[in-house]
Amino acid sequence: MDVLVQRILKVKPDLTSETLKKYFSNINTILDRVYKIEKKDYDKYYNKLDLWLYNRKKILDFLDTKSYQTKKTYISTLLTLLSLDNKDQEFIGILVEKQKGNKPIILLEHQKTLGEKGMDKIISASDFAIFIKGLKNNISRMQEYLLYKILWALPLRNEIGHLKYIKSTEFNKLTDTDKIKKNYLIVSNKEMKIYRDDYKTRKTYGPILTKINDKDLITTIREYVKKKNIKNDDFLFSPPKLHAKGDYSKPLSKADVSNLLGNLSRAILDYPLSETNIFKSVIKHHLDIVYKDDIQKQKDFLLNKSKIRGTSFNELIHYYLLPKNKTSSLGSEESSDN
Repeated sequence: MDVLVQRILKVKPDLTSETLKKYFSNINTILDRVYKIEKKDYDKYYNKLDLWLYNRKKILDFLDTKSYQTKKTYISTLLTLLSLDNKDQEFIGILVEKQKGNKPIILLEHQKTLGEKGMDKIISASDFAIFIKGLKNNISRMQEYLLYKILWALPLRNEIGHLKYIKSTEFNKLTDTDKIKKNYLIVSNKEMKIYRDDYKTRKTYGPILTKINDKDLITTIREYVKKKNIKNDDFLFSPPKLHAKGDYSKPLSKADVSNLLGNLSRAILDYPLSETNIFKSVIKHHLDIVYKDDIQKQKDFLLNKSKIRGTSFNELIHYYLLPKNKTSSLGSEESSDN
């Protein structure tokens, strides 16, 4: 053991004694459970890592039996041992990638242990469907209906009010300069996309292009555009007084979006549904129902939503899933890009 300890400390001189003990505990477990090595023979395997460390299949199969948190500690141990001689860079790469994919899941599992006390008001998917169904055929509420429907399908913020309607052929003619600080709903006969360069975290994430995959939403948008006679370069949404006149020359401000969503939902549901409440409701629905008990799909879902919204996975976990006023190892209470 002493020889291996010295080798490890040469590579990691600041390693604590507790971490070193954990390393050897992990090594002993692998020798015992994977290779069936007797304790009296451990020293031989400490000194000759070639006897066991490079059998990728056995070690990876063993890791797959472990929880995500436990897997993290084993991978750290293995990466340290592999770095002693760097003989197998490919195996190191495999473990590094596995650890990267493992981290978001650990954060998600950590969040689940904190519960939901103090969370913002949310709405179930079934109640939301009933709520907007009541707006569907109300001509005076078409704008709000479409706002709600887009926000349930896509994790946008209040920049949704600044969407300009544009045909794909015209959008393709725009220069990068033309697109600065602009948001577009790009429409063609085959598909729809949303381009955003004017949103809260734009300085961090840059322009975001998102394809709309919800066929029902695409149909609803086309019907709305036709009924409202929205033309190329019009704003999709406009302030209520202008909207009533069929004037789409000005966008909805962020305050307009908040007021429209909040006032209407408060009148019908007795509580306001902001874009944040809707986003949290969508997340809860997918984690608790759609992808229940499948943490890998939950992770993939959240990563996708964080990419579209323009927020980090950590911030999404902290701000949208943690109860109010809870702190954790995920970061500070203040969220910078939610």
